[in-house]
Amino acid sequence: MLEKTRLVQEGLRALIREKSAERMALLGGSDPKAEGPIRKKISK
Repeated sequence: MLEKTRLVQEGLRALIREKSAERMALLGGSDPKAEGPIRKKISK
């Protein structure tokens, strides 16, 4: 039973990832004023 539950959960996660990627692709560049994220330089 646990394996079936885990399989369903993984399937749902994959579906959500796929649909999210499709939505992001459709939005692709629709906000011309958008700025990139602030990237911090990590010193070693």
